[in-house]
Amino acid sequence: MLYDIASKRLAQLAPAPFLSLLLQSPVDPATHVEELPQEMPTLNRADQVWRGFSPGAEPYLVLSEFLTHWDAGKKLDVALYTLWLKKRHRSRVVPVILLCLPNQNADDTYVDENCRFKFKLLKANEMEAKELFVSGELSLYPLLPLMRGGLDLVEQAGQRLYDSELERPVKGDLLTLLGLFLGLTDKEKATKLIWKRTELMNVLAESPVYKQILDEGWQKGRQEGRQEGRQEGQQEGWQRGHHEGLIAAVKLGLELRFGGEGMALFPNVERCSDLSVLTKAQEAIRNGRDLPEIKALF
Repeated sequence: MLYDIASKRLAQLAPAPFLSLLLQSPVDPATHVEELPQEMPTLNRADQVWRGFSPGAEPYLVLSEFLTHWDAGKKLDVALYTLWLKKRHRSRVVPVILLCLPNQNADDTYVDENCRFKFKLLKANEMEAKELFVSGELSLYPLLPLMRGGLDLVEQAGQRLYDSELERPVKGDLLTLLGLFLGLTDKEKATKLIWKRTELMNVLAESPVYKQILDEGWQKGRQEGRQEGRQEGQQEGWQRGHHEGLIAAVKLGLELRFGGEGMALFPNVERCSDLSVLTKAQEAIRNGRDLPEIKALF
């Protein structure tokens, strides 16, 4: 769930640079890029379709699938959706899978007894982080931790994002995404870098994607609690779901904003049965309160 939201927001912040990354070639600055709605209900939210209009050229589609871990089953999904898009739009379709974490079994071909289908497979760990860093394309900096040599550049990347002229909500989104992808590759390092600084935490609190992640964490926990509580009766199930949703949201917020120090509060959060306390903690995190203030609630 976290990385589905992250990948979608990353692409939305700067479609043209993201498209250049997927295509591994420059996109004409005059190209108009638009995101198409998902039209197949079986797709997961990480699937995105982009249409590019370049001057003097035919429109084309880019189907992107963002995978944190390799899943061979996605090859068939990409093949089916590519063919469906081709028939639906009668345009060239470029299917791309961007793989975050290395896997020796990952390959760019789907084969069965009836067909052979190839797509573009981008392995983040084989991309050079230094090239992206030097390019100054801030909207793609969150991907640096996934690239070769990227962990050594995360501190500088975070500072560049914070010092940039970007609007604060956009800064907050990019810093949130940087922290998420860093945590995917090196959780210990994620707890020691950007989350330690109060001013960066405050920027993070203004991030729309950060708030969306908290809300979805709450919704997921609530749904799971409802499912588990269904046998206890409708009212009991609702209360359990609400409780589980708040716990999930608070834990997620503590980890994202404060790293290891925030995660140390997990036992206190899990033991808390007072919904009003959990609600206050959730609001405190969303509003950028510091860790001692949140800790005092428990």
